[in-house]
Amino acid sequence: AVEVPSQKSMDFVDAITTDEVAAFGPGSIVSLLFETPFDEKQVDAIRSKWTQFLAVNQIQVSREAQRLQFKCRTEISSRKATAEELRRLSLLGDASKSINVKSNERSVELLEDGRPIWSYQANIEGIDYVGFLRRRGESIEQTIARMTDPDPAYFESIQLPKSVTRFPPGKQAGSTTVSLRGAK
Repeated sequence: AVEVPSQKSMDFVDAITTDEVAAFGPGSIVSLLFETPFDEKQVDAIRSKWTQFLAVNQIQVSREAQRLQFKCRTEISSRKATAEELRRLSLLGDASKSINVKSNERSVELLEDGRPIWSYQANIEGIDYVGFLRRRGESIEQTIARMTDPDPAYFESIQLPKSVTRFPPGKQAGSTTVSLRGAK
């Protein structure tokens, strides 16, 4: 059975203005921030691609914009491979006793007044697919380094949102509980 929302709920939703729910979209002004190891030429290529996409969607890019900001970040970390990981790697024919595993966390966030309202993230750990991606004559360490090196093409390929909506703070139209038996 389908229940129709109560008149009170429908009146509540009708009273919400576009300004209350439109966090980002046509007419917005946004800045682009980069916390990456990329050189200026690489950052400019990403900035150019994103600026073109945003302009097509009537969103202006300005270095001075403070309220809305796209933040592009790459964080590299390293750790020693665990005993289990070393055992699995030995099956590939490399009996190293110690391997540094690099991890590359990549993210793009849309911040509104410093708070994320949209994000796209990926964490690449070099050891995950080394058996599949290892090239002939390449050591395991070389494969891990190649897989986790920061790559500007990753950020150029991200599809930025055309708009982002949010529900007004302090207002709630309802809630749904989801369980194995379905939604309630």
